[in-house]
Amino acid sequence: MWMVTMPVFWVGDGAMNRFIFFLALTLLIVGCSHEAIAPKTIGQEKMPKDSKGKEIDVVQEARVKVEELPLEVLYAETKNEVREIIKEKDKLDTLNVELKAVQESNVDSTDSKAIEEKVGILRKTINQRAQRYNVYAAKIRKSGGEPPKIQDLKKEEAQKNHLQSNAF
Repeated sequence: MWMVTMPVFWVGDGAMNRFIFFLALTLLIVGCSHEAIAPKTIGQEKMPKDSKGKEIDVVQEARVKVEELPLEVLYAETKNEVREIIKEKDKLDTLNVELKAVQESNVDSTDSKAIEEKVGILRKTINQRAQRYNVYAAKIRKSGGEPPKIQDLKKEEAQKNHLQSNAF
């Protein structure tokens, strides 16, 4: 008798209810993750972290620094950020050309992935520097000054290079 009723248990009127029951039972046994695991993006592993392992908020760090520094030092820091942004953008341009060449030559994808990772890290760094610059520049403007700009420093660097090349 039991053999005859067993197939009726698996098919028939309550099949959907049994399916949901077994699905719930499986989830109960296996369990669910308490937090979702986000996929890593390129350059994510290089984010600056504090002593507790928590990611540092660049803008908040810059706001604290702005309040502590005198205006002259802040202006120098802003100029330094602009110079570093210019240098890193030049590196980024070089890496992008290199990446394009590697992709066009269809060489091993590990070379391409390594360059893409460097590009991602560099973009993240440039973005952080730009955020810091914006906080510094806002404070300088609020104090009545004019913050240094990328175009101005590029012209300044070009003039320096021109003078140096003429010196020889």
